[in-house]
Amino acid sequence: MAPHAHRRGDGPHLHGSGDVVSRPRLYEVTSGLAFRGRRRRTYDAVLDAAHVRTGDRVLDVGTGPGLLARRAARRVGRTGRVIGVDPSPTAVEAASRRSVANLAFEVGVAQRLPFDDGTFDVVVSMLALHHVGDADLGRAFREAYRVLVPGGRVVVADFLADDDGTPVTPGRSDSRGLRHRPVAGVATTLGEAGFRVEGRGSHAHGIGHVAATRA
Repeated sequence: MAPHAHRRGDGPHLHGSGDVVSRPRLYEVTSGLAFRGRRRRTYDAVLDAAHVRTGDRVLDVGTGPGLLARRAARRVGRTGRVIGVDPSPTAVEAASRRSVANLAFEVGVAQRLPFDDGTFDVVVSMLALHHVGDADLGRAFREAYRVLVPGGRVVVADFLADDDGTPVTPGRSDSRGLRHRPVAGVATTLGEAGFRVEGRGSHAHGIGHVAATRA
């Protein structure tokens, strides 16, 4: 089996200003309704973009109730390992009830990941980083870079546009701007963190992704 991820000595810290999933079961139900039966297909497309395969060590940042992490665990098999992190202890507790041998969940935030350098082959994040403020987004991507092995892959999937269908300008300081930063805008920040952006894609219900590699 691939080695387990190791916790850093300073431990995880919660992000006091971001949103957390306080009602994970309700989130899972409403998310399923919002995807209109296409949630698994969309999540699998994100994992396809990250080239998740047997034996990979995968980190799911902002895992919530663990939906994407569970899909990833199916792919990596017994020789792989998936860990989901989320700032909400309630979400982590709920997700942990459905853990399997190659899947675990921990409390943590994107800006301060509780793992050693080079722990993972893949980092994924689904509908989570729009809750990270602009000032912290670069730090979150630098952390993803740090915990990946050289050549490791990252895929960020999030909204393509605002609720009314119009593009959102990155860097808006109001709450709608933080909640609806379009995923296309993160490509520049990924590059600044050291990643090589290699692809973009769009999916059902206004969701898109950016894929990059640790140079």
